[in-house]
Amino acid sequence: MIRILLLLFPIFTIAQKPIVVSVTTDQYPSETSWCLFADSLYGDTISYSSVGDYNISYKNYIDTAFINDSINNITFLIRDSFGDGIDSGGSYFVIVCNDTIVNYPQPNFNSGLYSNRVVPQCLPQPPPPPPGPCVPTVVNINLDQYPEETSWDIKDSLGNVLFSGGPYNNAPDYEPQFKFKCLPVGELTFTIYDTYGDGIAGSLWGGQDGSYYVMQCGDTVVYGTVANFGNDTSHVWYADTCIPPPPVYGCTNDDYVEYNPLATIDDSSCATLKIYGCTDSTMFNYDSLANTMEDIDSCGYTLILHDLVGNGWVGTRLEIWQDADTMEFYMTSQSFNQSIDIGLYAPAKVHAKLFVSQQAQHTALECGFTLINPLGDTTVSIQPPFIVPFKTYHADTYCGNICEEKVYGCLDSTAFNYVDSANTAIPCYYYPGCISPAYLEYHIDTARGYYTDINIQDSCITLAVFGCTDSLALNYDSLANTNNGSCIAVVEGCMDVNAYNYNAEANTNDYIVCLYAANCITGPGNPYWLNDPCYAWVLEVDEYCCENEWDTICQATYDYCDGTWSGPLLTRQAEKKLVAVTDVLGRPTSIIKNKLLLFIYSDGSVTKKIIK
Repeated sequence: MIRILLLLFPIFTIAQKPIVVSVTTDQYPSETSWCLFADSLYGDTISYSSVGDYNISYKNYIDTAFINDSINNITFLIRDSFGDGIDSGGSYFVIVCNDTIVNYPQPNFNSGLYSNRVVPQCLPQPPPPPPGPCVPTVVNINLDQYPEETSWDIKDSLGNVLFSGGPYNNAPDYEPQFKFKCLPVGELTFTIYDTYGDGIAGSLWGGQDGSYYVMQCGDTVVYGTVANFGNDTSHVWYADTCIPPPPVYGCTNDDYVEYNPLATIDDSSCATLKIYGCTDSTMFNYDSLANTMEDIDSCGYTLILHDLVGNGWVGTRLEIWQDADTMEFYMTSQSFNQSIDIGLYAPAKVHAKLFVSQQAQHTALECGFTLINPLGDTTVSIQPPFIVPFKTYHADTYCGNICEEKVYGCLDSTAFNYVDSANTAIPCYYYPGCISPAYLEYHIDTARGYYTDINIQDSCITLAVFGCTDSLALNYDSLANTNNGSCIAVVEGCMDVNAYNYNAEANTNDYIVCLYAANCITGPGNPYWLNDPCYAWVLEVDEYCCENEWDTICQATYDYCDGTWSGPLLTRQAEKKLVAVTDVLGRPTSIIKNKLLLFIYSDGSVTKKIIK
C-alpha cells in the first residue's frame, strides 16, 4: 500500500525532487512511526509524517512524494513507542534523487532517533514517461566484498532499458544500495550482472553472500534466492499500477439483499432487508419467506505445505491471518507435502504470505502452499517454483449453508416402518400380531413385507425351537419346529479309509459298498474282492487258491461256502512238486529235447524222461 504524503506524482510548474521513505516493520508494527522535516533555502520548514498505523509484521511500507527543488536539508525522525527500536527484523531508509541519504544506521534506536542529511542536487531528469499510470519501484542490492563487479538493469518487453544501477566502484563492501523510479505498467525483466562470473557469492572467497530484491507497491516482486548466479540471472514479472481503483457505487450495508461487497461508496440502493433461511425449494427446511442463504460462521480448512526438493523448510514460515488473528506454519518434516488441518472464519477474507529468512534464501523457490475449503475446493494454490517470497496472497473463505436434504420415512416411533433419521413423512403402517421372533406366531405381512409392531394379548404362544425339520436330512431334529436352514443332505458311501472305494464326501457309512483288494495272483474275476465273504473264506482255508491257479478244488470250496456244492468239503492232498532236473551224470541242466534227463521231485522220487 502506498501512503500519500502530499500528492502522488503531481504536475508542478517548478522543479521537483522525488523523496521515498521505506520502512520494514519488525514483529511489533504498531510501535513504529516517523516524521520528516524538509528545510528550504528560504528558512521555512515543510513537515511530513507516516500516514495511518503499521499493522502487519515484517511488511515493507513505502511512502512517496515530490518536494520543492529549493529543499536543501532533511531531518528524519523514527520512533518506537516501546523503546527497543526495530532491531528484530526491521529496517528503514530515505531516498532523494535516487541517492540514499538515510540508511538504517541504527535499528536498535530505543525510543527515537534523529538523522540530519544534506539533500543532494538532482541530476537532470530524463523525459517524463508517456501519459498513463506508473509503478513506484525500489531496487535493493546488498553487495558482497567485490562491489565493482556488480550491476543491474530493468528492461521492458521490447528490451529497452528503463532503470539501471552499478557497477558500484566506490561503494564500501557489503553496503546496501537503493534506487527508486516509477516504471511503466507492463512486462518487466530484472537482470543482475557480475563481471567475474561468480554472482554475489562472497562466501566463496571467505566473505559474505550478497542479495537483491525489487519492491513494487509495497510487495516484493523479485527476491534473490541464489547468490552464485554466474555472470547474470534474470527475473520476469508483470508490473501493475498501485493507483487505487475508481470508486464503486452500490449498497455498502451487508444487512440488505442489495449489498455489494465491492462497493466503496453507498448510493442509497439498499432496499430489501435480508431474511436468512433455506431458499432451495427442494430441501426439507425450505423457507418461502427467506431471501438470503445463511453462511456458516467457521469451518475446517486443509493447508498443504509443499517443498519441490523434498527436504522440508529451513528458515521459512507461512503466515495466514484473518483480521487480527495470525497463524504461523512450518514444514516440520523432510517431505514433499505436509497436510495440516486449520480453522478459519467464513465468510471472510484470508491472507497468506511466505517469509524466507536471509539464511534460507536458497530454498525460497522450492516452497509453496495450497489451501482447500471443506467442500474440497482449492481456494489458493501456489506451487513451487512460482512462489514469490513476501508477496501477500488473498482468498475468500466459505463453508456452506443451512439447507437440509429431505429424508423420507414414517415419523411415528410406534409404527413398524418408523425411520429414526427421517424428517419428511410417508404413511405409517400398523398390523396386529406377535412381535417376538422367538415365537412361531411371529407375524410378517407378506403382502407388504413389513413386520408387525403391535402385539395382541397372548398372541405369542408357541416358542420357536430352531433346527433342521427335514426328516430325510442327516441332522434332522425331531424337537425342532422352526427350520433355521441348517439341514445337511445325506451322502451315503464307504467311509473306511482302508477300503478301495473310500468316499471322502460321504457322511453316512455303508459298509456293504466298501471294497477291499485281495491282491492274489489269480482268482475267479479281475479284480476279485475280499468283501465277498465266501471268497475270503476260501483264501483262509486254502492258501493255494491265492498263491497258485484257481483250480477245481478252489471252486468246489467256494461252492460249498455259498451252498451250491452238494458233496462233502474237498481237502487238498500234498502235491508232488518238481525240484530239480539233471543229466545222467547228476549234473543240473535245463530241459533239452531228445536227450535223457533225470527229473527229481519233492517226495524223493526220480523219473527218467526224454522230451521229444
